[in-house]
Amino acid sequence: MRSSGQLNSMFTPLKLFACSVRYSQFNGAKKKRNEILALFSIASWMVIVILSVFFNSCSTSVKISQPEWFKTGKHPEYPESFFILGVGASTTKGDPDRAAKEADDVARAEIAKQIQVNIEQSFDSEISEKAAGRNEKEFREFLSHSKLRTKSWVGLELSGVEIAKRWNDPKRDVYYSLAALDRGKAAAGLKTEITMLTKAVSSYQAMAEKSALEGDYEVALRRLSTARQMAADAEVKTAQVAIINRERPSWSGAATSKDLQAKIEEVQKKVKFAVKVFETIEGSRSESDHVAPMVISTIRECDLEVVSWEEGLPNYDYDQLKNLKPGELQRYLPEAVRYLILSRAEARLSSSSNYGQTKVYFYQSRGEITLIDFKKGKYVLDEVIGFSDKTKVGNPSKLRAASDSLLEVGKIFKEVLSKKIKEIFFTQE
Repeated sequence: MRSSGQLNSMFTPLKLFACSVRYSQFNGAKKKRNEILALFSIASWMVIVILSVFFNSCSTSVKISQPEWFKTGKHPEYPESFFILGVGASTTKGDPDRAAKEADDVARAEIAKQIQVNIEQSFDSEISEKAAGRNEKEFREFLSHSKLRTKSWVGLELSGVEIAKRWNDPKRDVYYSLAALDRGKAAAGLKTEITMLTKAVSSYQAMAEKSALEGDYEVALRRLSTARQMAADAEVKTAQVAIINRERPSWSGAATSKDLQAKIEEVQKKVKFAVKVFETIEGSRSESDHVAPMVISTIRECDLEVVSWEEGLPNYDYDQLKNLKPGELQRYLPEAVRYLILSRAEARLSSSSNYGQTKVYFYQSRGEITLIDFKKGKYVLDEVIGFSDKTKVGNPSKLRAASDSLLEVGKIFKEVLSKKIKEIFFTQE
């Protein structure tokens, strides 16, 4: 028999072989586990890549689906033959409601601007045509009439404009709006307004002519001014219809704004003013003549007539003439005179100062201007301007300082008188 030592030595290789097999099996399992982990890591990255591609494709699809109308100003649901479109945009700045409303307003304004630009282009063409062959006076009259019509389309507002589409770009924080004007509906609405205006023009014109026959020129001019502006409004609306319908404008009203302007000028020629200004400089024996020309020019700038009446005037001063009743004053005037401007202005030395070797004299002026309506038999204007720094002027020459001070009073007279004349004759009813 073998001893235990021999047996151990005999089984030692077998033990080593068994251990080697077990170690090999362990390493194989570990390697397989590592392979599985590697495959799982690869799968995880693939999932991340797929999700990234998916979300990017979604983002791309949002960009692709953005409406084109805010770039092109066109929309297939609103063909140009039936609609006029306008696009507006506004950033939110933390207030989305305000931004949406502002975008709507801009879109509406864009439609009005398109129509206005077309009218102005048509009008510029008309100016070029009318300018040819006209003398300077006729062309000035034409431009004056043109300004009247220009006033009618400034701040143009159109009814019937609807907000057709809206879109919010959250990335850029911008709201967009698409406004649409139905050509047919807009033209029909404008034609209704034109009809109403035309009737009103005829009515005011008839009333104005009646007032003129009765000698009430103030009322006649106010009514003619109202009719003229209404006619200008109607002419502009007629042009709007033409632009909307893509046709040539044609005016079918009883009287154009140009016709009414001619009637206004006829009445204006019947309104006669007389002017008398007493103008003095303290220390001077003779009267100066600085204020009267400014008063007369104010009347003529309003296209009203001024007549001379010095020949029949009694040798009265300002206070004596003003103490007369309007009926008594009228006896000294030509029969055609309807209004009298009676005024006075006085300049006086207020102070003097030495500036180096130069002495400067300072003058101040005061004045009074009245307007008498003989038909009404009363004063309709009585304005007093006292001595003040508004009229204070300095100059080394006393005469120049006094004259310049009087001119400052003349400026005040001009402003006061112009406002009153416009109020009496040209305030629209």
